[in-house]
Amino acid sequence: MVTCRDTTATAFVAATLPTRAALAAMPAPPPPPPPFNIEKDTMTTPSTTPHSPAPTGVNTAATTLLPDHLNPRHWPPHIKHLTALLTSLSQLITLMTASILAPALPRISASLRLSASTALLTLSIYLLGLGLGPLVLAPLSEVYGRRPLWLYSQIFFIVWNSLCPVGASRVLMVVGRFLAGVGASGGGVLAGPIMSDIYGKEERGRALGLAMLFPYLGPAVGPIVGGVVGERVGWPWLFWVVSLADAVVVGVGWWGLRESYAPVITMGEERRRARAEGSGEGVDGVGFVGTVGVLRVSVMRPLVLLWTRPALQVISFLYGLDFGLYTIVLSTFATLWIERYHQSETESSLHYIAIAMGSTIASQGGGFLTDIIWRRLSARKGKGNEVPEFRMPMLAISSVIMPLGLIWYGWAAERRDHWLVVDAGVVMFCLGCFAMSQAQLAYLLDEFVEHAASANAGARVLSFTRAWDMDGATRCLR
Repeated sequence: MVTCRDTTATAFVAATLPTRAALAAMPAPPPPPPPFNIEKDTMTTPSTTPHSPAPTGVNTAATTLLPDHLNPRHWPPHIKHLTALLTSLSQLITLMTASILAPALPRISASLRLSASTALLTLSIYLLGLGLGPLVLAPLSEVYGRRPLWLYSQIFFIVWNSLCPVGASRVLMVVGRFLAGVGASGGGVLAGPIMSDIYGKEERGRALGLAMLFPYLGPAVGPIVGGVVGERVGWPWLFWVVSLADAVVVGVGWWGLRESYAPVITMGEERRRARAEGSGEGVDGVGFVGTVGVLRVSVMRPLVLLWTRPALQVISFLYGLDFGLYTIVLSTFATLWIERYHQSETESSLHYIAIAMGSTIASQGGGFLTDIIWRRLSARKGKGNEVPEFRMPMLAISSVIMPLGLIWYGWAAERRDHWLVVDAGVVMFCLGCFAMSQAQLAYLLDEFVEHAASANAGARVLSFTRAWDMDGATRCLR
């Protein structure tokens, strides 16, 4: 028997439940959030909130979506050349600082009353800063952009480098050298990614040749400048002259350097558009917690890539071997001509022309040859089938030239052959050494694309720390 209560309940349920037509008209539920992936930083679909940090998971295809006047690939040639010149000069200055103290180290030790081990630490701890600084600076450039990180890291270097001789403090000297190395690392780790932002793959070798035109000369020119300045005006001016030179570069960069990272350019345009339209949508962005999460993942990315990507581990090992051997050659090069060939300081300094020749041939000729190899392999495989391994032939060639040049240099110096024979070995070694470094960087830029700065930072961690160990061990053996 159906009671009145049952009838009332049935009518109530029928009245409250939506009909089929109403169900069909209802909007579909939002899709679930994309999965979290540490290698893709945050969500694989980036936030487009105007005030949120730049999305780190944006594909570099965003570069092609920018209007021509904003697309870094379409910048006028003079803007591209100015960018390459600024990044190259900043690396020349900061890498020159690594070795500029070598001739004046006895004077510094006497003035500050440094022990032999502390004096060695003062000289080599700069390399440790160069190795550890990219762990923070490189991933932050993928959040806030290349330009601010490049500028502020250079300013950080200028401040701490200028403070090193102040007060004749041993503690300030060591701490200042380390922090100056941290700031100096920004220019080195961002140069390759900036060139990757403004040049395509087919001309990346030439781009890296422009960016690496001067930096390779830094460790070789440093002792020459250090000897002249330290003797003429005193060792504190070794720091201040370098800081003044870098301040000029930073001043020009503040005026002429543009942002080149496409996701940051896109976010800036969206922010300006939102302000112009007076839209309040997404004013709070991802909030403090979201921003902290993005920064945490970004800072961890170089170590995660280094731990999980075998290719990066191999490149990092080669980086360390490459730069470490170069450091060892430089540590013996200055005294070789004075002690074994009995030449004057002026005559011995002329042999650095051999290092300049090797680095110039490697940066310009190596970049040109890299582009030729890439185009031929690309034409053979078909357009759209390019792979980062197209950079490997140049790496293989240079990996044979470098040890042959090193053996040639050591053998000729041991036998006290004519100085031309020794210099020929140095040219060959530097040619292979710098061409190998250039090919490794080109591979990283092709393989890791939008995370090239983080990958480059991961590679530099072991390279400069290994060079720091090898430099200290070599000086102790001597």
